[in-house]
Amino acid sequence: RLGFEKFGKETHAYCVGFSQEDILAVTQYADKIIFNSISQLERFRELAQPRKIGLRVNPQISYSHFDLADPDRKNSRLGVTDKRTLAQYLPFLSGLMFHYNCENDEFAAFSAQLDTIADTYGDLIKQLEWISLGGGHYFTKEGYPVEKFSKKLAEFANAFGIQVYLEPGESAITGCAQLVTRVVDIVRNEMDIAIVDASVEAHMLELL
Repeated sequence: RLGFEKFGKETHAYCVGFSQEDILAVTQYADKIIFNSISQLERFRELAQPRKIGLRVNPQISYSHFDLADPDRKNSRLGVTDKRTLAQYLPFLSGLMFHYNCENDEFAAFSAQLDTIADTYGDLIKQLEWISLGGGHYFTKEGYPVEKFSKKLAEFANAFGIQVYLEPGESAITGCAQLVTRVVDIVRNEMDIAIVDASVEAHMLELL
C-alpha cells in the first residue's frame, strides 16, 4: 500500500499464506501477486485477477549463515519443490519467485546459483514474463563487485527475454507491537507445516 500510494510505482505482494481478506485487500494495490503454494494458487487465483500471478519456487539450493534463516533448508515451508507440478500450473502464471538467499555477500556463490536456476528451470522461465530473485543479495556491502553482479543479471534477463526483479533490502522493527497470528494454510514437505499470517522467520527472529 505504501508503494502504491506514496511511491506510485510497480508493487508486488507476496505472503507465505494469504487469507481471503488479504487477497481482496492487496488486489487494490499490487500489480503482481505471488503465491507460496499450489493450494494457495488454486484457492485464490480467480480472486486475484486481473493482477499478474506468480508462484514461489523452492529450488532446493540456498545461501545462509544461519539455518533458521535459510529459506530452502530441509522441510522448508517456502515455495514449490516439484518441477513437474510447477509446469502443470504454468498457464496460470506470468512469473516465478526464487528467494533462496540470506545475506549472500559472495558474488561467486550468487553466479553459480543463477547458473543452476538457468539450467534447472530455464525451459519454464523462457515461457514467462518475469522472475523475482527475492532478497538476501548483499550487493550493498562495501567492496561487492556491483558491475559484475549487474552484468550477470543482464545476461540472464537477455538469455530468457524476461524482466528480473530483486527485493531492495532488509529491515527490522523491534519492540513496537504485539504479534497476533492465525493458521491460513497447511503444506506438506515430508511433514505437515502450519502457515501463519506473519513472517516471523524472515525478519523478526527474536519473536521465536
